[in-house]
Amino acid sequence: MFRLRTIFVLSLVIASVGFLYLFTLPKSKDAMFTVNPGNSAQAVAVRLKEQGLIRSASLFVFMTRTTGLSNRLQPGVYDVSDQKTLYGIVEELSE
Repeated sequence: MFRLRTIFVLSLVIASVGFLYLFTLPKSKDAMFTVNPGNSAQAVAVRLKEQGLIRSASLFVFMTRTTGLSNRLQPGVYDVSDQKTLYGIVEELSE
């Protein structure tokens, strides 16, 4: 009886935690983001960070430099999601 009660309580706790986790996840954030002609990777990174679309401006700059895309950021308006990987955002802004 004790074992059955323990299993039931543990199952209830696990289900409750799962329920709370699923319904309190932060909503994804999409934003229109503009890359202006002549913007450096550093300037773009700072603005992406300010808008909450990336966590680290330094890592963005590092990634653009190591992939050779720092001078290939294309001017334009982009629909950027904070759910994309950092590399995905770098790729999108350089296509």
